[in-house]
Amino acid sequence: MLHILHPEPATSPLIAFIVLGIAFALEGWSILAALGDFNRGRRGTIWAAIRDTKDAPTLVILLEDRAR
Repeated sequence: MLHILHPEPATSPLIAFIVLGIAFALEGWSILAALGDFNRGRRGTIWAAIRDTKDAPTLVILLEDRAR
């Protein structure tokens, strides 16, 4: 609890930026993979495909990534 009330100052943000860069790359790869999988099976507009799809896991990944 004391470390929350009296935090140590950050000395080097390099590790934080590396972690953010890796997270950004992994999220980007995830959305590209989901979008590619989704586009392979769709016909018509993307909105019609979202409404009519039966592929719930891909849809959840696609919409969750797009919501950020």
